[in-house]
Amino acid sequence: MAALKLNFALDDIPWNLAILDGSVTAKGIALNAFHAEEPTERHEAMHRGEFDAAEVGYSGFIRDQVLGVGYPQLALPAWGNRGLRHRALVARKGSRVQSLSDLKGGRIGNVHYGMTTNLWARNALSEAGVNLEEITWVVTVADDMTPSDLKIQVLGEVQSGGLLWPLLADDEIDAVIAPGHNFFYGTFRNFSEAKSAARLPEQYKGKFESLISDTQTCIDYVRRTKVYPIIHTMTVKREILEEHPWVATSLVDMFREAAKLAPRYLSDEERELMATEREGVGFDPYAQGWNESQEVTTHTLMKAMVEQHLIPHTIDPDTFMVPGYRDL
Repeated sequence: MAALKLNFALDDIPWNLAILDGSVTAKGIALNAFHAEEPTERHEAMHRGEFDAAEVGYSGFIRDQVLGVGYPQLALPAWGNRGLRHRALVARKGSRVQSLSDLKGGRIGNVHYGMTTNLWARNALSEAGVNLEEITWVVTVADDMTPSDLKIQVLGEVQSGGLLWPLLADDEIDAVIAPGHNFFYGTFRNFSEAKSAARLPEQYKGKFESLISDTQTCIDYVRRTKVYPIIHTMTVKREILEEHPWVATSLVDMFREAAKLAPRYLSDEERELMATEREGVGFDPYAQGWNESQEVTTHTLMKAMVEQHLIPHTIDPDTFMVPGYRDL
């Protein structure tokens, strides 16, 4: 029997690289795995049914399922991008804002409201006692996930984080939720050490820093809650899974094999950080498959989405995960 042809759009994270370079493939599948860089465009293309499978934003995917919109698809128990977003909350050095609680009633910039990164950072704010409904959210562009019943200021029509840094430098906003800072870097590195900080215009370099700068705070949060934020998930068209139910097992096995090979694509320093993080939190946050952390993280994400006016209610993961996902 001929192998099933399947197009899969992925991010080029280390845990996918063995798939993208052909070192690992899926049994029974003639896989065309390719790097599609822009997360929003990748999600929208899958939303329209342009790919057979894709790595998409977890919150956007869940929102589609709650609202019953977009091309029918189901999620594999396999993550893409992950990592804490506590350090993504960035303020100007020397400003009045020295802790998360100082942001009560303030103005916070983000690229667009619905990004999963922003959602997890806002959840950290909420857990610190900040009332999210009292914040003015300054976004560079509105999208269909921007609530109409919150304090929202839209800067324009261009999705660009570069619009936010001048406002932060001039104290026109109190903080920015910075994108990126994935995996163990979100646990161990501050904004000033991130690639996004290196890309700042010269006049802003060295002016901003993460409000949470203590590694132990990050480690303790994961150890206490078992929440290790999922940013991206892997989805497949529902019709493919209904006609070929074995595809889910084949793909999950592929992601597990790719995860085993991920260290070969990391530097010595990155491998050490990954091992230190695993020891600190007490489990492997990069294990593929449905486990306690993925269960708790998914429900925490949905509750935060309700609080942040992105969905009206939570739903059972059974409605959007592939059949038998707990046992794959």
